[in-house]
Amino acid sequence: MILLYPVITRIVGLETFGLIMLANAFAGLLGILVNFGTSQSGIRDVAFHKADPKNLSRVFFNTLLIRLLIFTAVIGLISLGGFFTIAHYPYYLFAIPLILSEVVNPLFLYLGTEKLAEYNMANLVAKVLIILSVILFIKGAADALYVNFIIGGINSLIYIYLIIRGINHYKLPFTLPVKADMIGLSKSNLFLVGNNVSVQLQQSLMLFALARWGNPMWLGAYSLCDKVTWSTRLMIMSI
Repeated sequence: MILLYPVITRIVGLETFGLIMLANAFAGLLGILVNFGTSQSGIRDVAFHKADPKNLSRVFFNTLLIRLLIFTAVIGLISLGGFFTIAHYPYYLFAIPLILSEVVNPLFLYLGTEKLAEYNMANLVAKVLIILSVILFIKGAADALYVNFIIGGINSLIYIYLIIRGINHYKLPFTLPVKADMIGLSKSNLFLVGNNVSVQLQQSLMLFALARWGNPMWLGAYSLCDKVTWSTRLMIMSI
């Protein structure tokens, strides 16, 4: 994705790039709430039950349901923002697909079963499609609203494909989540959510501060440096 940021900046300009990344950070923060720590706890639970399709199915659908429930509540709150005067609100609204992609991201399944090759290949295809779509459909600052929509939309479609592939490959029967399981998952993951939110705020708090008290040029310059630094950190962590 580090290749995408200079492309976007060249097309929409530095100031508008800052607004895109502001909405991206906002969606990332809400995505952590929606994920509810399941990207971490799910890996453990999938690894424990990977040889048992029935319990694996229970873990899988419990994870998707709790994400979907929180996502529904988040969308309701975002929709209420339309009744107030919120700066850059359309950018936040068009970043909703980024939050949706967090709901349907099946990384926990593929990582827990140690079958990452297909996931990584699909993820690579998604990134290539995102870059090509931005180049083809984003022509200037007027189209900047659609950048996060494109990123989140393509990722969501690829993840849904991976969910279907995972269900078929592991022959997971649909298991209706049980209330006790959902309550247990909510309690056990609460600490993970708090920790993940604090990490995300470390990364994005300056963006929100610059959007409130700075100017668009500062926001754009900081966003570009921030994304390059964060991408480099991710590369080092991956290695």
